[in-house]
Amino acid sequence: MSPMTPNNRRMTGARSRGASNGEIAADQMPRLAKAVAFICGPAHPATVALNKAISSQAPQDIKEARNLFDKLSPRQQRAALTLIAAVSE
Repeated sequence: MSPMTPNNRRMTGARSRGASNGEIAADQMPRLAKAVAFICGPAHPATVALNKAISSQAPQDIKEARNLFDKLSPRQQRAALTLIAAVSE
């Protein structure tokens, strides 16, 4: 896989700060949830799953939130990660 594939570009923002294996960093999940809510809406399944994972910190909830985030379109994923990267700078 080349360094500029969409899958590698996605690994910025929340996933690059202290996260291993492509996982979303725990300290970034609340900001990611807000960004996804802004882009997709507060009732979107990915937003709901992210908020549940934030409150419970259960590995299964975090895994489900990650899976639902990965199912977002690449454009939505990029927008959410760009939002949290812009806010954190």
